[in-house]
Amino acid sequence: MPEHCRYSGNSDTSINKKRTDIRVLDLFASTRREPWSHTHQENKKLLLHPPEERMTREQGKSTSNNRKPNMIPPETRNHTPVRPEHNDADEPEENDLKSIFVKMIEDLKEDMRKSLKEMEEKTNQKIQGINKSLKETVQDLKTDTETIKKAQSEGMLEIEKLGKRSGTTDVMQDKIICLPKRVQPTQNHSSVSNVSQAVISTTPLPPPKPSPTNPTTVEMKGLKTDLDLQQYSFINQICYERALHCAALSFLKENLKVLSVKFDDIRELPPWMYNLRNLEELYLVGSLSHDISKNVTLESLRDLKSLKILSIKSNISKIPQAVVDVSSHLQKMCIHNDGTKLVMLNNLKKMTNLTELELVRCDLERIPHAVFSLLSLQELDLKENNLKSIEEIMSFQHLRKLTVLKLWYNSITYIPEHIKKLTSLERLFFSHNKVEVLPSHLFLCNKIRYLDLSYNDIRFIPPEIGVLQSLHYFSITCNKVESLPDELYFCKKLKTLKIGKNSLSVLSPKIGNLLFLSYLDIKGNHFEVLPPELGDCRALKRAGLVVEDALFETLPSDVREQMKAE
Repeated sequence: MPEHCRYSGNSDTSINKKRTDIRVLDLFASTRREPWSHTHQENKKLLLHPPEERMTREQGKSTSNNRKPNMIPPETRNHTPVRPEHNDADEPEENDLKSIFVKMIEDLKEDMRKSLKEMEEKTNQKIQGINKSLKETVQDLKTDTETIKKAQSEGMLEIEKLGKRSGTTDVMQDKIICLPKRVQPTQNHSSVSNVSQAVISTTPLPPPKPSPTNPTTVEMKGLKTDLDLQQYSFINQICYERALHCAALSFLKENLKVLSVKFDDIRELPPWMYNLRNLEELYLVGSLSHDISKNVTLESLRDLKSLKILSIKSNISKIPQAVVDVSSHLQKMCIHNDGTKLVMLNNLKKMTNLTELELVRCDLERIPHAVFSLLSLQELDLKENNLKSIEEIMSFQHLRKLTVLKLWYNSITYIPEHIKKLTSLERLFFSHNKVEVLPSHLFLCNKIRYLDLSYNDIRFIPPEIGVLQSLHYFSITCNKVESLPDELYFCKKLKTLKIGKNSLSVLSPKIGNLLFLSYLDIKGNHFEVLPPELGDCRALKRAGLVVEDALFETLPSDVREQMKAE
């Protein structure tokens, strides 16, 4: 017996069933290939019987097949077997096999359809989940971007419109100002937006008394303002001694660009200030006592790698070492010293990249020599010092990039001839001094566009002023000038001319050459009539002409109408 037809009594019924199905398929296929025969019909019937009966029949068949060929009856020898006629009794069996086969195919198709449908549903669910996740991610990114932009534009710790008491201040856009004391809100502090109406108290507040009718006297401790903007306000006694919320501190480190801190004592400076790696501008405003200024305890600013502008409004006597630590990348430094004398300025030499320097109210009597080492310097402001002589100006010739020089509000009595060395000078502020003589050498600085000589004792304007062909602004207000040279009207690019409060009696008709003139101040002189040539100054309107009303009426009516027209 073939191996696949043997019956094992220990085999499972399901195995026998599967084998039967296979044999049925084989039999069905053979009926399509082989001619119908009696032996084939017997095999088919045999397959339809139980396994035990098949074994018995197979054994009998094996015995009969072992007979010798000569045992075949003579009548059957040499005769071709005749195919018997099809038996109608076998048709139901054949139909049953076909039905089984068709059903198996249908079941297989149905299983495949179900599997495909399940796979399609799962795939669609996954795609929907991915699309939803992508939409949420994109929305979160948009929200974060808008949050950062809004936070940067409105400030990080915004407390606006503070009260008018001592110690209060307004927060400027894109800046953060720390408050040193407790805050008593003017309204119910449960609303986050009411923090902007806080008032600073310079003395500790009494313990809060819980009262449903008086919710305003509550200490705001660790209050968070406007979480959407990542803004936090921590005001509890001296806020500098408290650590900021870690999320707020992390946000400030990465995003804060401008910081302004007002303080009464250097110990009130916030410790997290020294870690703002992306800070670009730092403004420190506070009073330092003389004892502390001798040994400044300002911590090092070396971690402020992006710092470009540093402003100190205080009363220091020397430049702190902390400032020197950032000198290599500082571009602008301002010291407003409130009249305290500033000495020991040699550290300025280390600020090699400095382009702007302001030393205001530092009680300087001479221009510091350290300034002449700042070869990148473009603007120098020495306002409100005690300068009487500026002979050192000769050393400015080494500062070839210097374009703006502000020596206003001093006590300078004359301008040395060496000023002609400043060939790159474009703007000169020399107002509020005591200059009597204006040297002609000044006008060899032929790049000057802005020249302010107001509030001095000047009596005469040299004709060399006509050399300044780039002059846009010229002011000699409040001097003692009695006449103007005609060469002044060669400066045809003049837009602003201020000659008020002098001793002028005649205004030259050549003023009509100044076609771009839009502002003219002639009030406070001795003019009796104005030249009609003022009508040639087409850019000059009535609002830009500062003159007595009676004197304005001396102009021709058409000129007046022209100036009044918009």
